[in-house]
Amino acid sequence: MKTCTPPEQKTKLQSAIKSALKVANEEMDVLGSYYKEENLRYIVMSKISSIECFGVFPNINGKQERKLCFQTEYNGGDYNPDIVSLCFTKDGSPKKNNPLVIELKTNASKTELKNDLDKAHHYLKKVGDMKFGIAVVLTIGVPNKNTEKYINELNEVLREHRNKLKRRSEGKNLLFAWYNPLSKKPECFWLDQKAPFSLYNKKYKS
Repeated sequence: MKTCTPPEQKTKLQSAIKSALKVANEEMDVLGSYYKEENLRYIVMSKISSIECFGVFPNINGKQERKLCFQTEYNGGDYNPDIVSLCFTKDGSPKKNNPLVIELKTNASKTELKNDLDKAHHYLKKVGDMKFGIAVVLTIGVPNKNTEKYINELNEVLREHRNKLKRRSEGKNLLFAWYNPLSKKPECFWLDQKAPFSLYNKKYKS
């Protein structure tokens, strides 16, 4: 496993997420309605493992400071994030501070994404039994035919959560990522960044 500085972690993570979304989109095109959230979860786990900053999967007994896990209980089972990178004590229990947590969805509604972003705030603030250095919320697929309307709704949700981060003094490393069907590209935004951002919402022209 590689030792990465915090800036390197963020750069490599963003690259891995974009790569995962490209692969996921190709597979979704092939499988159509048979594409499930489990497909996306496994692809993301594979790409996170490939950068080696947050652990490698499958995990190697006794040789990894950080271990990658699926659907780990948080705060006694209140939430079960899709993917986590955990550090462990000598007795085998997770430490309080951990590197990475990911919530992901396929064809997520506006409400589902709001819920996942709310969860991400909890993970970063240590509301539960663990705190995470970086939280990621990602989705692929559009739940309705009106893609432009959906993008407008997502922009509203992201602005709301960006304002929440501005009012906080800690735990701001929140990445939103999705595959934009209009631009036919993955988009990633750190919601604590100062520069303005907006999801691509014009008809794509090559």
